[in-house]
Amino acid sequence: MKRLLIFITLLLAIITCIASCEPKDPSETRGEHVHEFGEWSVTKNPTCESEGQKTRYCSCGEKQSDVIPTAPHAEQILPAKEATCTETGLTEGKKCSSCGEILVEQTAIPENGHEFGDWYFAKDPTEAEAGERRSDCL
Repeated sequence: MKRLLIFITLLLAIITCIASCEPKDPSETRGEHVHEFGEWSVTKNPTCESEGQKTRYCSCGEKQSDVIPTAPHAEQILPAKEATCTETGLTEGKKCSSCGEILVEQTAIPENGHEFGDWYFAKDPTEAEAGERRSDCL
């Protein structure tokens, strides 16, 4: 009895598959099955480091899979920093915000050094004390 139920279930599955996947061209012989695949669905999203995958199915259960190429890097700007008379600066750079790979390396800009303005009297001299002359960094 159990074998008979398995046989009937299998037979119904085959009939359902044949009925749902009719040949498109009537000239096809012996009722050969023609797959009619549905829409692709993404089963693994691509990243900048790995390929993705997409899959689609026929009504008979046949499966097709295909590779989705890697995605481009997601560029993130690394801002430039101007050099001062006492601190090193940096040029603008870029990195991938997903994987962290440096796409455009930042270059160090050396300190500018001091650039002094005109001399002036910070404190005028008197008969009792000397004055003070200064030149400040711009």
